[in-house]
Amino acid sequence: MKKLLLYFLFFSAASQAQIVNIPDANFKAKLLSSSPSNTIARNAQGMHIAVDANADGEIQLAEAQLVGALFVNNSSIENLEGVQSFTNMTRLSCDVNALLSLDVSGMNNLQQLSASLNPSLATLNITGCSSLTNLTVSSCALTSLDASGLTSLINLTCYSNPLTTLDVSGCSALFDLDAYNCQLTALDFSGLNALKRLNAENNQLTVLNLSGCTNLQELIVRNNQLTQLELSNLGLIQTMLYLDVRYNSLTSFTVNNCNIMYFNAQYNQLTALDLSTCRVDDLDVSYNNLQSFTPPQIGSNSRIMVAHNQLTDVDVSGVTFYQSAILDVSNNNLNTINLGNASGLGQLRLSYNSLQTIDMTGCSATLDLVELSNNPSLETVFAKNGSNNEDFFFGGDDNLIFVCVDEMQLQDTQQRLNIYGLTNAVASPYCFFQPGGNFNTITGNITYDIDNNGCDSTDPDQPYVKLNLTTGGNNYAVFTSPDGTYNNFGLTGTFNISVAMENASLFTITPPLATIVFGDNNNNITTQDFCITANGLQNDLETVIVPIAPARPGFDAIYQIIYKNKGNQVLSGSVDFTYQENELDFVNASTTPDAQTAGSLSWNFSNLYPFESRSIEVRLNVNSPQETPAVNIGDQLGFHAQANPVGGDVTPGDNTFSFKQTVIGSYDPNDITCLEGEHVNPTEIGKYLHYNINFENTGTAAAENIVVVDMIDLTKFDVSTLQVLNASHPMTPRITNGKVEFIFEGINLGASEHGNVTFKIKTKNTLVTGNSVSQKADIYFDYNFPVATNVAMTTFDTLGTDNVVLDDDISIYPNPTKGLVNIKSDSEIKSVELFDVQGRQLLRKNNVETLNISTYTSGVYFIKVATYKGFKTQKLIKQ
Repeated sequence: MKKLLLYFLFFSAASQAQIVNIPDANFKAKLLSSSPSNTIARNAQGMHIAVDANADGEIQLAEAQLVGALFVNNSSIENLEGVQSFTNMTRLSCDVNALLSLDVSGMNNLQQLSASLNPSLATLNITGCSSLTNLTVSSCALTSLDASGLTSLINLTCYSNPLTTLDVSGCSALFDLDAYNCQLTALDFSGLNALKRLNAENNQLTVLNLSGCTNLQELIVRNNQLTQLELSNLGLIQTMLYLDVRYNSLTSFTVNNCNIMYFNAQYNQLTALDLSTCRVDDLDVSYNNLQSFTPPQIGSNSRIMVAHNQLTDVDVSGVTFYQSAILDVSNNNLNTINLGNASGLGQLRLSYNSLQTIDMTGCSATLDLVELSNNPSLETVFAKNGSNNEDFFFGGDDNLIFVCVDEMQLQDTQQRLNIYGLTNAVASPYCFFQPGGNFNTITGNITYDIDNNGCDSTDPDQPYVKLNLTTGGNNYAVFTSPDGTYNNFGLTGTFNISVAMENASLFTITPPLATIVFGDNNNNITTQDFCITANGLQNDLETVIVPIAPARPGFDAIYQIIYKNKGNQVLSGSVDFTYQENELDFVNASTTPDAQTAGSLSWNFSNLYPFESRSIEVRLNVNSPQETPAVNIGDQLGFHAQANPVGGDVTPGDNTFSFKQTVIGSYDPNDITCLEGEHVNPTEIGKYLHYNINFENTGTAAAENIVVVDMIDLTKFDVSTLQVLNASHPMTPRITNGKVEFIFEGINLGASEHGNVTFKIKTKNTLVTGNSVSQKADIYFDYNFPVATNVAMTTFDTLGTDNVVLDDDISIYPNPTKGLVNIKSDSEIKSVELFDVQGRQLLRKNNVETLNISTYTSGVYFIKVATYKGFKTQKLIKQ
């Protein structure tokens, strides 16, 4: 009995010695409330357990050592004393309590510790926690945190603490660190090559050491006081997903060979940034003091934002942009920007700069937004790049004069210029003469087999030969240039191409039809040559007289005699030119005449090849009103040319040409003339009319490029018959539907110099007596508004024959008019007709002296009055 009593007393004493001291009542109550039915405690096997296994109201050491994890969150605990007795515990979660301090030192089995949202937790001792992998102590009152030497630590979260020091030296496994919203001034992560993510934003950092952090993928240190950041010593970063250093005081940032998905360095004081060896997908370095910037040259970019800096020039020609990427260089001091071939660019923002010109021709068709507002020095914009979706912003660009865009975008761009009040700015497609963006090219030569042994390099190439093309139901034409080459530009599809000869029966074309197929528009080039051979022996020569400078009393007039070989044989012969010798004095000729008599000049010619055209300019002085006979304004002068080929001619009708010219007082040097005159006999319906367009550079500088555009009325002219007779300078014609363009690329026409182009075209044979046809041209000199010529109107009627009498007694007034037009004549009025500028008859009245046009829209019209004495045609302006 005594032995039993002694054993009981010994056991009781031992049990008392093994009870864990837990002074915090709330902590102890939490432990005592644990059970298999709640989640407070788990054993090593992950099963929920009751910590007080024997239910004695105490926690014995043996019971504590059975606990693998504790979850005592939100329990108003102030003191976790006794937790160190849970020596086998691997996880402790004590968030949302009232802890003042926490000591888990020496708990070498502890792997996860979470003590966040303890607003009074000021000290934490984790010394010796050698197995600790995850530590979370955010939103506490810690002023310092020593995690040094914790070689197993992988994730550390300590944001929203008043931390001034953080020591993670020796944490060789540290992978992820969140230390934002603290008061840290310096961080040293040197040698932590496992670190992949660091967020230390909203601190007071002035020093950040990342040397050796070669696997860093995400760095967020925005809103600190860093003045420099060195990342070049990291070596080759395979991929940094995220780099955010905005809202610092960085004046220096160095990085080499980087691969960054997202890089934001807004609101710093950087003056230079070189990312040439980097790949950065999304870059924003706006709001700095950048004066030098080299963009990423590797990989592709979705955004490059360098707005609000001090850059004067930017070169992104070496940058590859993702589809629909953004480039923002607004609010700088840009004078120049080099976009190069910025394919993929979707938005371009260049507002508030000092640009004088911007070239976007290398940008792709994905470009849909261009902000150019408030560039007061901006004069020219080149945006011909194949895009039909560009939305331009031009506000404040008051000096803008020229915007070059694709034809399909022309109308919208001009409307936008008008919306911004830029009335001096013109939209045009004529900055260069290929399509914008990606396109395919069909090119080749047209050669005439002069020696009838097959086309080869010794045979002459043929200028101004027309080729007809069809694709997708559309018909158009191109011509060979003076060197015999042609180019056609298009996209995908099937292109049928053939040579269109005026005298097709005289020639054999090989191949007669070529078919080219493009499956894509990746700038493919296909060469298709054509060989022309003679079909029999056929001579065919034509001639025409062209007025170059008009006849004015007392001044020199200039005339051009053109003769062209339309046949298939080399021609020789002569050309004769006669004029009214009494009223005109011969001054000189570009080619000295071989024979000359009063009022007659003659030139011999030889070796005129098929398709070749030659011209001779003749200068004649017009008598003044004081000479005898006097020449006055309104007088008519007559001229005649005759070509005389040796060996006859299959169509002798066009070997002669007569031209009548009315003497004028003043003139517009940019004009168009129908060489047959204002009236033509109805028997000529369906035959050729000849037109000449003169142009003169009235500016002070040379015109590099000139384009003459003539919109053909397809209801009255057969555009398929148009043939070029001659041009003063090398040029390339092309026809799209009814639009004819004569392109003088690289003409460099000097100030006061002039040029011209002469062509012929057949009228439709469906016209009838009384119908009128007209031509009008727009002449583009470089980047200026087009100069509109006069309207050359020709009427098919018997008044156009030699018995025409002008009735100068006819008066038409008022002009301009708002509606009512009065006609006064000494002779009885037979008829009054009203025509629009296209030559279409709008109204005809017989035996009237007034005409009411008040219902017609404002514009230019022509009124024709016929009396028993003659007729008068006059331009009429309706207000």
